[in-house]
Amino acid sequence: MATNKKPRVADLKLDANEPSLLFAMQQMLSTGGVDFKEWWEHWEEGYNERDDKKSNFKIKEWRKVGERPAYIEITPSRKNGGVKSIEYIPNKKNPKVSFMCSGTDAQIINQIVQIEHFQIAAGVDCLSGKNSKPPLKGFPLIKLTFYQSYDDTKKRADGTRKSPTRGIKYIRMPGFTDDQSVVDFGLAQLIKPGDVSKWAKGILNTFALPDLYKWDKGKNVISYTGVIARLQGLEGWAYCTNENEGKKLFAAMLTAVGKKVDPLGFNFSGNTEPAKKFAPGKPTKKLLGQEWDADEFRPTDTVIFSRADLWLPKVGSSIPLVQGTALMYKN
Repeated sequence: MATNKKPRVADLKLDANEPSLLFAMQQMLSTGGVDFKEWWEHWEEGYNERDDKKSNFKIKEWRKVGERPAYIEITPSRKNGGVKSIEYIPNKKNPKVSFMCSGTDAQIINQIVQIEHFQIAAGVDCLSGKNSKPPLKGFPLIKLTFYQSYDDTKKRADGTRKSPTRGIKYIRMPGFTDDQSVVDFGLAQLIKPGDVSKWAKGILNTFALPDLYKWDKGKNVISYTGVIARLQGLEGWAYCTNENEGKKLFAAMLTAVGKKVDPLGFNFSGNTEPAKKFAPGKPTKKLLGQEWDADEFRPTDTVIFSRADLWLPKVGSSIPLVQGTALMYKN
């Protein structure tokens, strides 16, 4: 029966032409096959040779002079495990905000890109030229769905009823995440069952009890914007019949997740001749032997709260919170 022999030191010795090959292999492993310094030159400058017309990120905004990123090499001289460690500073003007990155050069590059990405999602520093406000995409999302009562739906030319008018509103939850890597970078806290339960109960008590919430959709528009609105995860707009109706809707959404309204965040607008601009479409000809009604643009209808669901981006699934007057999520 064959036995495994313990290797001898002599067996591990390299021929005269092999040390350079071993060194090359070690370099390949420690760098991941990339040139970090060359990459950094482009990253620090913001790839200013690119076509600004095709890019969301404008060099004058994304890499302002004096606010460009920096890094400090902090790799221990001994016992570094064959990896490099740096302290990454996204903005030179704010050196107190820094992140530890460690690994091969390729892994560190990936970590830096993730830091920049999650800073955008959290609303820090980097701005897009096409949309000057960084997106909140990436944080958990609460979806509120409203439907018009079937008995209130309008009739078509043939006497059948149209589909009920629907209303949908979204609430982002900045500061929470279902992505452990975001937590590891200290950019948000991991979402817990207690958090979800709290939101579900808040929505139930605000939109379902004692009666289902009614939202009067109309031809006017109210928006809720500003720094506070963004940090609350509720910057957006809604169609409404009047200003008070719109303010009431946003106030209810904020109350449901334990936040309060910024009274200076509202803007209200409406067309000067809504009856003409948003006149309901009328059948003008027959198609396939019958008359057809065009859908009404910005219908004035009352929609009633139907359900609330929580979307987790990383997990890629939806969790029912409330349906009608029933609490669906029970911790």
